[in-house]
Amino acid sequence: MVATTSSASHIYDIPNRLLALSVSRFHERQNRSAVSDRVNICAIETRDRIAQRHVRALLASEGIPVGFYGSLSYGVSVPKPRAEFARSLIERDAKKYGFWLSSAGRVIESAKEDIQWENRAILMSRIELRKSRADLPHVMRAVLAKSWFVQTAKQLPIIRSIRWRLRRYLDIVVTDARHFDITERRGFDVQDRQGYDVELTLAPNSQLSDGTTYTYQVLSDGSAWYSGQFPIADRESGN
Repeated sequence: MVATTSSASHIYDIPNRLLALSVSRFHERQNRSAVSDRVNICAIETRDRIAQRHVRALLASEGIPVGFYGSLSYGVSVPKPRAEFARSLIERDAKKYGFWLSSAGRVIESAKEDIQWENRAILMSRIELRKSRADLPHVMRAVLAKSWFVQTAKQLPIIRSIRWRLRRYLDIVVTDARHFDITERRGFDVQDRQGYDVELTLAPNSQLSDGTTYTYQVLSDGSAWYSGQFPIADRESGN
């Protein structure tokens, strides 16, 4: 995840834990009244890590720190003085980039006919997948070593099909971790990225004509994140 661009500087595709730590330190430097002066402006899907990264990077580009909270959906919290501006940015990009958003009593989401999927029938066992790794779609290779996939595939060992769609998004790239500060807009860049939504259908045996479909996302760095629908999952190794 670390890419060196020159001898003088390092650029990082920022891990969630590093960004969370940086934002936490930012809050610690603020007085209590400033930290408490925040408001919830909208909500995105909890399982949509791509949308979460996009919103975080979008607002960071304007010097707006953001917090996410919730379980069924992620509430988006920002400083009250920037709330309406932040909401307008997120609503604009929800339409442009096609992620689900609940804002001001209405829902913004992509029309199903606008979503273009690539499909591939596989019909292989988990053992056969290893032998055919080089011929698999890259979105399939991304999960082969993940504990949440391996454990699920032990119960449903036949991979019947996979489909995926491209997702474009913005992400934060840290250029100076020591001086990283969102409100000052320093120590980072915001760059275009692309990832994928993936639907994977598994079955207990090859005789069944259907199966159980699970979803996950693949980010630009090749990391795969399960949606929470996998029955067995290790959150610590989810990335």
